[in-house]
Amino acid sequence: VKATQRAVSLSQSDTDFADIVVFDGVRATTLEQWRGLMNDLARTGIPVVVVSSEGVFFHAGDSQDIISLGHFVPSWIMSEYLEACRDDQFWGSCYYHFNDASQNDNLGVRNGALIEKFETAGHSARFMFRKPERWITAEIKQKALAMGGIDSLEAATRADRSAGAVNTIVARIQTDKNGLTPDQQAVFPAEEDLTNVATSRQDLDLLDTEWDNEDSSPRLLSALAAAEVLKVIPSSVERLRNVGRALENQAIEGYALELQLKKKLNEAKHPGQYLVLSHGSISLAVSSVLFCEGGDVLEMLKTHHDPDTWIFIAGRQGAFDAIHVVSNTHIRFVQVTAGKRHSFKLDILDGFMTTLGMAGLTWSHLEFMIVRPEDDHRPFSLLTTRGRLQNYRRFDEEQWHRADYRDNVQYATLDWD
Repeated sequence: VKATQRAVSLSQSDTDFADIVVFDGVRATTLEQWRGLMNDLARTGIPVVVVSSEGVFFHAGDSQDIISLGHFVPSWIMSEYLEACRDDQFWGSCYYHFNDASQNDNLGVRNGALIEKFETAGHSARFMFRKPERWITAEIKQKALAMGGIDSLEAATRADRSAGAVNTIVARIQTDKNGLTPDQQAVFPAEEDLTNVATSRQDLDLLDTEWDNEDSSPRLLSALAAAEVLKVIPSSVERLRNVGRALENQAIEGYALELQLKKKLNEAKHPGQYLVLSHGSISLAVSSVLFCEGGDVLEMLKTHHDPDTWIFIAGRQGAFDAIHVVSNTHIRFVQVTAGKRHSFKLDILDGFMTTLGMAGLTWSHLEFMIVRPEDDHRPFSLLTTRGRLQNYRRFDEEQWHRADYRDNVQYATLDWD
C-alpha cells in the first residue's frame, strides 16, 4: 500500500490472501489516516509492516492491544559510499548519475564525484546512486515546505538520528488474549534473515543512536535539504543556532551564522559603525549593504558601487557568501562556515573574476576570508584547493602564494551577540 494522503480501504479479497501487508511511505502527516486500517489488519492476525523515512510515533489509545516492534535502518555515510564505489562493477551501474563521470574513472575521480554530490544527496543512497543531481535538487526544493516549521525542527533535537534520512520499519502484530504474540506472526525482520550478512551476533544489535522513541522528527538528509528547509522557516538566529548544535547539524548552524553576518552588516552600515570580527581585532567599514541571489551577483557587480559596499548572497552560491567591494582596486570574498572543514573552490572564483575582467572590471588586490563562530574552538581545516587563481596581490601587497593557495586565506570569527 502506498500510504499517500488519500487513504483508501483494502478490499476483502486483498486481506483474505495476504500473509503480510506493507504500508510504504508513511509520514507523520499521513499516519492517522492509515492507523485504523493498520490496527484492523493486525487484529485479524495479519502482520503489518510500516515503512517511513521519519521516526513516526504510534500513539496508544485504541492501539494499546497491538505490539509495535521497531527496527531502524541507518543511512549511508560517506565512508560507505567511497567503499562501494571502489568496486568497478558497482561504479559501472551508477556512474551516469554523477556529473561528467565515466565508467573508467579512477578512484580519485570517483571519490571527488561522491564528495561533490554528498552536499546534495547526503545520506540518501537512492539519491546518490539512482537520481541525477538536478532531479534531486528539484525534488528537495519542492518538498522543503513539507518539513513543517521551526517547532517541528526543534522536535528533532530530541532524536539521535536526525542527521540523515533514516528508514524506519515498524511491524504491528496483534496479541492473543493471554498477551502473547501468536507463533505464526514473525518479528520483522526475523533474525535468521539477518545472520547471513552479519559477521557476529553483535552485528545484529541496534546501536543506542538508532533508536528514537520521540514524536516524529524531520530528517534533513543533506546540506541542500537543510538550506532549503531553513529558507522557508522564519526564525531567530538564536533558535536556529541552538537547533543546529543540538542536532550536531553544521548546515543549520552555518545558516544561522550567515543570518548573523547579515544582521551585523545591516547594523554596521550606519555612520560611525563597523563590522567587528575576531573579538574586535578586525574592523571592516560598511557604507551600504545589497542583497541578491547567487545567479545575480555578476550583473550586480557590473554596476558602479561606492567604496565599502557589501553584497550579501542568499542561497547556495558555491564558493562565498558575501563580497566586500573595498575600492576599485581591492575586493574581498567572505565565506561563512560553522563546520570543522570547508571546500576551497578557486575555480569558481577564478571564473567569476575572469568574467568580470572581460566586462572591463578589474581588481588588482583580492582577499579571501573564512568567518567562523567566535565560540567554536574546534580545529578547522580548509580542504585542498580546487582550481587555481590568476595573478593577484593580497591586501598586504604580497603576491598570492601559488604553491599552496590556502596560505593566502585570512581567518576571522563572528560573535552571536
